[in-house]
Amino acid sequence: GIWEWSEEVGGWKSIYVTPDTKDTPYRWTHGYLAGYMYFCHPATGIIVYDIEANYCIPHGQIAVGAIDNCLAITINNGRLCGVTTTYMVWSAPSDGLDFEPELGGAGFQLLSDRVSGEPITITSYSGGCLTWTTGGVLRSEFTGGQEVYRHRSLNTDYRPVNSFCAVRIDDDSSIILDERGLFQSRGETIQPYAP
Repeated sequence: GIWEWSEEVGGWKSIYVTPDTKDTPYRWTHGYLAGYMYFCHPATGIIVYDIEANYCIPHGQIAVGAIDNCLAITINNGRLCGVTTTYMVWSAPSDGLDFEPELGGAGFQLLSDRVSGEPITITSYSGGCLTWTTGGVLRSEFTGGQEVYRHRSLNTDYRPVNSFCAVRIDDDSSIILDERGLFQSRGETIQPYAP
């Protein structure tokens, strides 16, 4: 479930009860955008928490062009970005509830057009997003123009062991744990994290 600490209650209060996620071992991802907290897990899809109105609801019940089968999300350049089993998707600017495709607005990229393999997770850096797959990395560079993101494949043999092994840290690096050690990227070629 999703729980919030409450000083009034003096403990945790339940915000949203999720189905059992233990059968789908995958990392929860989350982000804040324009007054909403977004949570995502493959067993639940995207869940939206309206902080001011204090309600939590599945994304598909209130979003325009909602994302089906979302595996992971991140916030990048004022957009909710996600990865499904087949697409990298992004929302309209400052509106994680609008995924209706339009020029300069929301959109999507078919993963198999740019990179092979099954998606693992998505991380962000200041200039865009990295979609990690079992076959490589899709770099989605934020352009701010009508195309919004420019996509290209990063050739690498390094990839996260699983969805739990990728994280963004304070210096804007995406760090992954590959079976050979820790590696990093800020949108460029994957490099060792430390000598």
